[in-house]
Amino acid sequence: MLVKSAISWRLARRAAGLQSSRIVTSPLRTPSLPRVLSSLRGYASHPSPTDRELHNPTSLQVMPDALEGKVISITGGASGLGLALGRLLAQRGAILSIADITEEGIEKAKVELEQLSSDSTVFAQKVDIRQKSEVDEWMGNTVSKFGRLDASANVAGVINIIEPPTALFHEEGEHGAAGWQWTFDVNVNGIANCLRSELKYLKPGGSVVNVASIAGLRTTPGTPHAYIASKHAVVGLTRSLAQQYGPHGIRINAVAPGAIDTPMLRRAREEGKRGKDQTKLIGGSPIERPADPEEVAKAVMYLLSHDASFVTGTILSVDGGLNT
Repeated sequence: MLVKSAISWRLARRAAGLQSSRIVTSPLRTPSLPRVLSSLRGYASHPSPTDRELHNPTSLQVMPDALEGKVISITGGASGLGLALGRLLAQRGAILSIADITEEGIEKAKVELEQLSSDSTVFAQKVDIRQKSEVDEWMGNTVSKFGRLDASANVAGVINIIEPPTALFHEEGEHGAAGWQWTFDVNVNGIANCLRSELKYLKPGGSVVNVASIAGLRTTPGTPHAYIASKHAVVGLTRSLAQQYGPHGIRINAVAPGAIDTPMLRRAREEGKRGKDQTKLIGGSPIERPADPEEVAKAVMYLLSHDASFVTGTILSVDGGLNT
């Protein structure tokens, strides 16, 4: 007991940066004690940030928001999850660059986000992420305006509607083939266009969050095959790039939401059979309701921030427990 107290006392003094003094212990020394003290001496001399904060009284003070002043890009920023994320980041003083395919929607979102914080700066541009030239122009304009890019959230995505949703894959015909191409052009090629451009500008400490789906981790009733396959591709690309860019100090993660109460889901509910399929999906989770966009946005914000500094290659399920 006395040996344990001596070790704890010595650790506390070293972590506080004080000059160590001689330790007087009881005569009951074990042969392994010098070795233990030696290893602890090295540990205390090079404490992790958490250790330093725990032993530093000033760390108990309220620190500035880690996202304040960060330049963050968001695709799909005019509505739904993208807009919800923009609201949260604007309230925390982030500098935002938002893109969406609808010009009217993106300008409206820009006005709203600028009103949320007097310190918030918002750049908005109409972008079709299927067109690499448009993505590159947007990213170039962002860095030209703000001087850098700190993090990116790739939210934009689509789901193709197959009627009837129970049609067999080989019976989908031309409509199914067109829907497949459209879905992959946006959800896979589009996100790849964004990643190529973002990673060109991100520096060590940068972070990317891709929005996948629970459909990228499992099959879901009534969900089009193209959507499921495209979101599996997002999951695979996220993990592969996280491994490649980790040594460069850039973290890449994804969130996998279940049903979110967005305009997309509300439109699905209005389409009869598909709405019933979505209701089944919601009912299959322990929390029997769709997520509010802000609930998923908070998960994205966490992964973007330095709070997740040791998290990369992770697919974070935000699905009410559906994938359990």
